[in-house]
Amino acid sequence: LPAGGYFIPAGCTALLSQYVIHHDPRWYPDPWRFDPDRWEPEAVAARPKHSFFPFGAGPRMCIGEDFAWMEGMLVLATIARHWRFNLVPGYSIGLSPRITLRPKYGMRMTLERSG
Repeated sequence: LPAGGYFIPAGCTALLSQYVIHHDPRWYPDPWRFDPDRWEPEAVAARPKHSFFPFGAGPRMCIGEDFAWMEGMLVLATIARHWRFNLVPGYSIGLSPRITLRPKYGMRMTLERSG
């Protein structure tokens, strides 16, 4: 099977490096820079479907994905107990009706330590 100028023999096991793909400048310009905008829906839609797969994909997908999301929510809840989140003044949220009502443009926030 020819793939990207390489020949992969039949029966060969092929592995993908998430690290390499997640740092590929074709999909993530300036991949080492902190850039939350790369997760905006338009930016995500512009990339190939599986250019970000932290839990794998398909039948071999990580069985711990649900646990990881739950743990992330618990960490976020713990942070929220100690910090006050404030919407940036003048920022328009907009509404996006889906299964639940969501902010259309995300929510730009500032943080201040809770009393």
